[in-house]
Amino acid sequence: MEAVATAHLARARVLHRASRWEAACAEYAAADAEEPLAVDDLEAYAEAAQVSARGDEAVALLRRVFDLRVSADELDDAAQVAFWLWWALLNNNEVVQASGWLKQTSRTLGPDMATSLWLKIPEAMFHGMTGNRSHADELLSAVVEGSHGEVVPWALSVWGQNLIDAGRLQDGLDRLEEAMAALLDDGLSPRVTPWIYCAAVRGCYLARDFARARAWNRSMARWLDSLGSLAGAYLGNCRIYRSRLMCLTGAWPDALDEIAAVCIDLDGYAGWVCGHAFYQLGEVRRLRGEWDAAQEAYRRAAEHG
Repeated sequence: MEAVATAHLARARVLHRASRWEAACAEYAAADAEEPLAVDDLEAYAEAAQVSARGDEAVALLRRVFDLRVSADELDDAAQVAFWLWWALLNNNEVVQASGWLKQTSRTLGPDMATSLWLKIPEAMFHGMTGNRSHADELLSAVVEGSHGEVVPWALSVWGQNLIDAGRLQDGLDRLEEAMAALLDDGLSPRVTPWIYCAAVRGCYLARDFARARAWNRSMARWLDSLGSLAGAYLGNCRIYRSRLMCLTGAWPDALDEIAAVCIDLDGYAGWVCGHAFYQLGEVRRLRGEWDAAQEAYRRAAEHG
């Protein structure tokens, strides 16, 4: 690789480790333009793009990574990349394409796909959302018992939410607490960390668990405040839940400031997270008795599905 590309790549790696993902993307792109990145750096570029809400860019990069992993017969790694591509498509509000991608992945990877614990997550999430929570719990339990690494806290978070949605509040909070312990003890990657926080605070909100809500909100606030930028949908979703927790603890002015800033940042974004943000804005306005402003926020939420 030429010296200029090597310099770009070195800067990209430093910026990535410093959580400056937008700047890292620019350096990765410059290095990739000089000479195609090796697969590990290409995957890091995809992660930076995904976390900084460069959805279309992340999808294109992940497709390249997937093809390279399959070509090298690295099928376990390819299955994990397939999960992240599915997740990127969902966050782009491309639900049909996400489903089609999983079917395509099944044909590409063949029987080996059935052994991938990462690819049990979409199946479990589907069953949880469609009411077959017992089957979802079985799948997620198998992931937690049969694996290690970041798939375990991700599965614990999905499992905890399923249990809370089924009314099993303590069991659900226990699973979320396990996921949070993995995050706080070991640290997790930039793609996984926001999901764990969002799942945890959503669970606290639904279960009205004030003690955990305060503790986890403080932890999430420290992490968000440590980042150079909070722009984009990926981190915006965390800020939505931070606003929800502020409401739960009675800090309505702070909740309004937080969610109003998120709505300004995401205005014009086509994904479902924008609708989620405007819905939360409507909820805060409603709680404050600002009926006209609440209705306008709900209307904006409906426009985003």
